[in-house]
Amino acid sequence: MWAAMPFLSFVGKPWFSSGSATFKPLSPWQDIPAFALVTLRLPLLFLCIKRYNGNDTASKRDFRSCLWRQNAGNMKKYNVIAVFNETADRILMCRRRKDPYKGLSNFVGGKVEKGENGLNAAYRELWEETSITREDISLTHFSDFTYYLFGYCLEVYVGKLNKEVKVFGEENELYWSSLEEDFFDMTRYAGEGSVGHILEEMKLVREELFRGNVLGETQKSDGEKDGVNDESENL
Repeated sequence: MWAAMPFLSFVGKPWFSSGSATFKPLSPWQDIPAFALVTLRLPLLFLCIKRYNGNDTASKRDFRSCLWRQNAGNMKKYNVIAVFNETADRILMCRRRKDPYKGLSNFVGGKVEKGENGLNAAYRELWEETSITREDISLTHFSDFTYYLFGYCLEVYVGKLNKEVKVFGEENELYWSSLEEDFFDMTRYAGEGSVGHILEEMKLVREELFRGNVLGETQKSDGEKDGVNDESENL
């Protein structure tokens, strides 16, 4: 059964929003061009199956690799942007108003249009969702995640504001979050733990990212010094 799983990406579309994808089967009557593409690729699938000649681990791995390579050329691209405030002690999050992950928090981000430069797409999505411009922040391409079975690649960008900026967006609720939250909590954050994973990876290179601003070691605000522990700040 597991050996047939990669074939799902040949006959389905990923439905994606801010770092997530769900599988929905394709109907030939709903998407005739896509179904035609699948039909044309069937000989390639048969070649892959022909290479699956036994039950040993090596042949299974070769089978999966062959299928995944056939899907790699049609990858869709999306992005997420981790935005830190000017002191790098808070992270900008959005609380989703629609499914998938309705009510859960995630980074801001969206879809990279066909032929669009990845970095330009990140700046465009950031401006559309938060009103933050290129003059307010310098983004770094941090990492990529490729999901072969879902047919998409997720680009991760990170940046720190160079000044205090009033953010505004209509699509989702925006808020500044403390870095002390449990970002692996899947009852609060989208992406099956990916938010926490990304932030932990960024901590490893905090000095290179922010030139001395310590990521993950928050500075106490005046309110915290007075005994008020504000975990998040709504905009």
